[in-house]
Amino acid sequence: LSPVCLGSLRRAASINAEYMGGLPIGKHFNLRFFDEQGDEIIRPYTPVTSDDELGYVELVIKIYPKGMMGQYLDHLNIGDSIDIMGPKGFIHYDMPSHITLTRLRNTKDFGFETINMIAGGTGLTPMYQIIQQIIKDKNDHTEVK
Repeated sequence: LSPVCLGSLRRAASINAEYMGGLPIGKHFNLRFFDEQGDEIIRPYTPVTSDDELGYVELVIKIYPKGMMGQYLDHLNIGDSIDIMGPKGFIHYDMPSHITLTRLRNTKDFGFETINMIAGGTGLTPMYQIIQQIIKDKNDHTEVK
């Protein structure tokens, strides 16, 4: 657990030694818990870890004073658990300079040399995930703007 900026933190969750902590690049998962009244609380998160990092997953979490999921995660103790469901999402950065978009039974492929990213708030971690993949792949020459 470490602060990223005011009101945000980076939290790592241990899964098991063989678990690949990341997801297909461009995907996210849902976290779920049940509040004191038994209501189901679900929020999507994009991990900032990749599949190269085994046994844990790391998230960047914004903590809002009245945010149910952020407050819940901020108060978890070692050994506590939460449900993870996924992968979710329609976009997959599946190879250098290529994205596959899948919605229902419709699949579209997009090849490109440059990817322009505009992101803020919850859109930062999906962009970070793609940039991280581009940087670590020596065969990926995608230009990021």
